[in-house]
Amino acid sequence: MPDRCGDTLGISGNEDRVSSSDAIWAEIVPTGGSIPVISFLFNLIWLIFAGIWIALAELFFGLLLCITIIGIPFGLQHFKLMRLAIYPFGYDLR
Repeated sequence: MPDRCGDTLGISGNEDRVSSSDAIWAEIVPTGGSIPVISFLFNLIWLIFAGIWIALAELFFGLLLCITIIGIPFGLQHFKLMRLAIYPFGYDLR
């Protein structure tokens, strides 16, 4: 008889966990599996309609969080997400 609720569902909770240090040092890398022309077109459409506004919001919150010492790691993550907001198609956060 399992002693935890997660075990009854077949979920132990520690497979495929990403540690916080792995998430902090993750990088934006090309996926390599997409067609460059289509990715460029989708990125252009994305940038015009939503990407620029999301990137500006990420820049604002990144600068706001970098004011304090505690917020610097979170601010750096916002800068990384700003890059991903500008060209999301054909890139992955690893």
